[in-house]
Amino acid sequence: MSQANREKKSFGKAGRDRLVGFALALVMLLVTIFMQPWLCAQRATIVPPTDRELRTLAVEFPRLTLGGMRGLLAMVLWIRAENLKHERKWVELQTHYTMVGKLQPYFATVYIFNAWNQAYNLSAQWQSVDEKYRWVVGGLDHLYTGEQYSPLNPDLRLEQGHLYFLKLGGSFERVAYRSRWRYDQANQFVTQREVTPGAPRDMAQDITRQVGTIILRPEFKTRLLRDDAEAIPLGHGIEISDLLPNQKEPLRRRYGVSVYYYAYRAYQRTLEAGRPTTMGMRVVDADPAMSLRLWCRDDVYYANDLLRVMYQVRPDGRTLTATQMDERMRELRDCFDNIEKIAPMAMDQFALHLKRYPENIYTHTKHIQETAYLQALGRADKVLAEGLWAWHNNQRKLTPALAQPLAQAITLYDTAAQEYAKFLDIAFPEIPGQPNFDRAEFLPYLAAIRMRQEGIRAMLVPDNKNPSTEFLRAITVQD
Repeated sequence: MSQANREKKSFGKAGRDRLVGFALALVMLLVTIFMQPWLCAQRATIVPPTDRELRTLAVEFPRLTLGGMRGLLAMVLWIRAENLKHERKWVELQTHYTMVGKLQPYFATVYIFNAWNQAYNLSAQWQSVDEKYRWVVGGLDHLYTGEQYSPLNPDLRLEQGHLYFLKLGGSFERVAYRSRWRYDQANQFVTQREVTPGAPRDMAQDITRQVGTIILRPEFKTRLLRDDAEAIPLGHGIEISDLLPNQKEPLRRRYGVSVYYYAYRAYQRTLEAGRPTTMGMRVVDADPAMSLRLWCRDDVYYANDLLRVMYQVRPDGRTLTATQMDERMRELRDCFDNIEKIAPMAMDQFALHLKRYPENIYTHTKHIQETAYLQALGRADKVLAEGLWAWHNNQRKLTPALAQPLAQAITLYDTAAQEYAKFLDIAFPEIPGQPNFDRAEFLPYLAAIRMRQEGIRAMLVPDNKNPSTEFLRAITVQD
């Protein structure tokens, strides 16, 4: 065969191959077009569309144009994000996380991993607690962005609960985080002030504003509090509806509520969404009750701290102003009201959980008893706080009438000590002849209760013209 015939035959075969390839591509395109409505319907059954479904150019453009290349590009961005993390380029890293989310909007694990990375790994890179807190809040916000795409995903909701419960409520910086979370709720009005053009950004206000977008989500049943009678600006605290059984009026909390309230709501929503894949139902089913228990403990701890601040004398001899004292007394009353209302809810939730999972009785008996102790302690602290408040307003002079609530507090602390002893016997039973280091770790709280009783007795001594409130320094509950 001549060279010309061979070339002619080769070109003819190549032309047929191109024609066949074009025909196959056309057939596959037509099949895709006809299958698109069916695929969209199938996806809608898995991820029901919502009013907030993100059909924006930023999301739809890469999905429509990149096609199968989205996975490859997402992998490249994942690798680049890990490199940026090691290079400590935080702004670029945040941008990469956002881009990965846009490329894989319905892949919930993307948001779970990135939120966990921000809240735990990246927050640990900073020394400032404010910077750490900012990354934790950013992780929470990232989870809620993911929920816009997968509104019924239980894993996303479970991770939200974990960030409230374990990170904001239980990490090494927990005391600062929990205090700042209350502050951000009570100071939403700060974020509504007009910003002067060209003025530097206030990071604290930015974080408070970001917290505001979270706490006002519909599942939390909250709205910003406005008390016109006292000229409190919009945003000074929140109102919570639909929390207590047979609740008719909202709970008005000028100074915010514990982060564990938000954990409680998140875990409830997890159970409503179904079975998560990352944790067993025996554990998840108890999380709402555990959150309520720790809400009580957080308010007892916070009340302890408020009492100490109200009646301590600073090294420079300064004390709080009358307005500051009044504000802190309002906070105290909110805390005591929460404890009285939430403790029974917590014990009811534990009872319901144990009906479903009776095998957990040995795990949660101690938690039920701890809740009973917290309720008794809250009642004693309330009577003490009201007694000290009346004494303070009487120019710190004790009369027989003002001494009665203080004497009553001594009896109530006896009840709290008895409840705490029961808790210790359940949680850390003594074994003859063996040291119990766990029990020893909790005994100082029992000693603090006794110290309060002794301090009150010292105040009640006749002719004690300068009673000391140093006994309030002892904290009666773990942080």
